This record gives sequence, structure tokens and C-alpha cells, in this order.
Amino acid sequence: LQREFRVGIVLSASYVGTKGTALVLDPDINQPVPGAGAVASRRAYPNFAGIPTVESVGNSIYHSMQLSAEKRLAKGLSFLLSYTLSHAIDQGDFLTAPQNSLNFTEDRGNGAFDVRNHFSGSWTWALPGHWNSQLSKALLGGWQLNGIASIYSGLPFTVTSSVNTLNGSGTQRANRIASGVLPSSQRTLQEYFNIAGFVTPALYQFGNSGRDILKGPGTLQVDGSLFKNFHYAKSDRTYSQFRCEVFNVANSPQFNNPASAIGNPAAGTITSAGSKPTLQRTSRQIQLALKLYF
Repeated sequence: LQREFRVGIVLSASYVGTKGTALVLDPDINQPVPGAGAVASRRAYPNFAGIPTVESVGNSIYHSMQLSAEKRLAKGLSFLLSYTLSHAIDQGDFLTAPQNSLNFTEDRGNGAFDVRNHFSGSWTWALPGHWNSQLSKALLGGWQLNGIASIYSGLPFTVTSSVNTLNGSGTQRANRIASGVLPSSQRTLQEYFNIAGFVTPALYQFGNSGRDILKGPGTLQVDGSLFKNFHYAKSDRTYSQFRCEVFNVANSPQFNNPASAIGNPAAGTITSAGSKPTLQRTSRQIQLALKLYF
């Protein structure tokens, strides 16, 4: 649905959904059944170790409500505001083997990139003005202020067990005995989730907690830039532009997911922030540039 108003603002509301079938997963078809005794005797093919395979057996589903407000460029100002409420569900991905390769349904859960709430806003403002002299035009004209604000909830993570009680049967999730979710006022870098809500599974039992059941820290980041155009020729198509671009203007730490292996002394702690190689969720970065347009 779309509606345009006389002030030049367009409001949009959409439902977007997708369904994926026959997605590629990476099960171990020779995963031993949990139990006592020699590992080989509990494999389907005792003469071989693990046999990772590529199988088109996965599925996924995604639902979302997407809202936006857009002001097209007028009098030097434009902006785009968007909000998405969504839920992604799948059975894992090709890079992560399931806990139990003999039962994929146990791995159905939140997708690795299930971001429930995502707001972003971007704007451009070319400073207006009519100048009485060439000097005032050179000093005060040609400025442009731009920004992008990103606010979104955290990525999900899985709580595993650092002590494996399966006797050679692969990765093991923890047993969930409580919610494990701490109120926001109680979350710290030393304990981001309630580790007392999880325990090591009993001997020869898969963990009963689901995949990607908890959410990590969210993101609040504002990036900004300031441009200045210098016209030195009669044609407006030939000019130079000085650019100052700042990622994470406030230098707010964007914390990553906590360690989540129950039984490990570091469980529940957060020890890293951001992704410097991609300039995503990073500490403040400033770059300067000079461009020539002709």
C-alpha cells in the first residue's frame, strides 16, 4: 500500500514473505548414536569416520511487515525512514552441522540472521541560501549534510555444552531448565544471559535447548558525512568536492554476541565488539576525500 501527500512525502506499507525448500545442509550421515562403548560400533558404517554430505533437505520461511516514509528531494532536503518487523525460521545452514543428523526437525528454529526489529533512516540536506557576493557563495555555498541511523535488535545465538556427554557424537547443545533471558537492566558484559538457566545434558543425551534461542546485543549507530562543493568553472558539471565521512559518530560500542558454551568459565561474557573489516558496527572511523567531477 502506498500513499503520497502534497508535502512530497510517500508512505508505504508492505508484507514480504518468502519460502525456501530443498535448501542445502551439511549432515554427517555416519554420526554415531550416543551411547557407551566404542564409537565405531555405533556408526552406520563402522569402517569409516564422519561422512559429511551435501543434501538438499532444508527449508526456511520468512515473514515481515515493512513500513517506510520517503521525502523526495525538495528545497535541498530528502529523507528515507524505514522499519521492518520480521521473523526468519529455518533448519540451519550449510556451514553448521545439525546436533542430530538423524533428525533435522530438532534443528528447526530462528534463522542465523533473524533480526526481528530493524529501523534505518537516511537523510540529505543541501544547505540553502542565496549569496550576494562571490566570496560569500564560495564560503557558505555548496555544503551538504548527510546521515544514516541504524537501530536493530541483536542476532540470535545457540547455547551449547562445553562438556560433551555424547561419547563421540558431535556438537551438543545445553539443556534448558529456565528462560535464560535476563532483564535488560541486569545484563552486563560479564553476564549477558542467565547461565543458570542451562545445564550440561545427562550422559548420552542430546541437549533439549533449541537452536538460536537467545538474542545478542542490538545495534544503535549513526554515520554522518559533510560535503563541500567548489565550483571553479562556468559549467556546473565541473567542480571539486571535499568529503568528510564518519562511521559511528558517537563512537558507541556495538557489542557482539556473548560466549555461550555452558561449563566454560567465560560463558555469558562479551569480549568483542564490531566488525572492523566491513565498517559495520565498528568503532569510530573517519575518512577524508577530495573528488573531481567533470
